Amino acid sequence: MKHELKTEKTEAGREGTLSLWGDLTMACARENKDVLLEALENVDTLHLNLQDVESVDVSLIQIICAAHRECAMSGKKITLYEPGEVVGELLSKAGYCKQLGCPEGLKATCLWGNARVSC
Repeated sequence: MKHELKTEKTEAGREGTLSLWGDLTMACARENKDVLLEALENVDTLHLNLQDVESVDVSLIQIICAAHRECAMSGKKITLYEPGEVVGELLSKAGYCKQLGCPEGLKATCLWGNARVSC
């Protein structure tokens, strides 16, 4: 897995875009989680760019969902800036495009309900 975090100071606080590419499967789940958590430590708002992901499985969805819940509890924000074709296909196959979204209180910010994915 390869990654790059670009950050900038905005009126809303510190924002960053985390671009991930390469293999984002269970074999790299620990590294994927660590990279995401480290990025969240450095910003108030994190935008995920997954456009160039080559391989992915549901472990990534689970890690991102957990990060989203953590952000909601800590006052931070995470968005799915660009899911890309590979991640979009997984979201569709896994049924995330058809789901109702997050539990009450998080529905307005649900990553999958707001993702630009054609299902």
